[in-house]
Amino acid sequence: MIHQIIGFGSIGKRHYNNLMRLLPEGDEITTIDPDPQSGAAYSEILFSLKDCVVYICSPTLTHFALMNRAMAEGARAIFVEKPMLDKYTEVRVRNDIPIAVGYCYRYHPVFQDLRRFGDHLRYLSLYASDKLDDRYGFTALETMASHSIDAALWCIGPAASWSVKDTGHRAMIQIVHKNNCVTQIYADITSAPREAEVRFSTNIHSGRFGIERYDPMYVEEMRAWLNYLKTGDAGNLCTYEQAIQVQAVMRG
Repeated sequence: MIHQIIGFGSIGKRHYNNLMRLLPEGDEITTIDPDPQSGAAYSEILFSLKDCVVYICSPTLTHFALMNRAMAEGARAIFVEKPMLDKYTEVRVRNDIPIAVGYCYRYHPVFQDLRRFGDHLRYLSLYASDKLDDRYGFTALETMASHSIDAALWCIGPAASWSVKDTGHRAMIQIVHKNNCVTQIYADITSAPREAEVRFSTNIHSGRFGIERYDPMYVEEMRAWLNYLKTGDAGNLCTYEQAIQVQAVMRG
């Protein structure tokens, strides 16, 4: 099986390193990026994506075209980094091509623990700040808060209503879930040092935790992805259908 990573920035390199540890013997992997400084093997896609496993790790505004190309050429499966698309677009997908979206915080121990509370959660607050605008621009909603939206929907369940305030520098979201839990999200992409925390309450107790860096979540995400390709079981991966729910909230 051939695995093609399109976009060899920090996340593309991370997936490459993890896949090199996890891929079964006989699988091949290559890297593509137009930036000659990236270290990618190729500057462009040199052949058809047919029957390849495609990893879209390029800038968000390229995801739409690359997903369409991969589907048109008959890719075996597509792993696209978050956010899947910008908040205004959708792709009409082929049901015969597995798609997963890189909302990797599902594999962070804090959110694994929160998910166990499930329907018992009554309030959730997610706060994050980091100085990332020099790398990603003023995209607090897309780059940072989309992770939190996915985590909230995954831990608690579907949204009944929501509101979004997005200034580019900062994003503020409130979600009322169908079980009446309220989630509040705040993300600031212009402030250092990096800080992230979660507060929550249930019918029984409340808690507050810092969200520390946890690199193993990327390994677990790729392990789950390879299992999905082998067995058809998406496990805790964010599927296309779930990512569309995140897109709906992002639109406000």
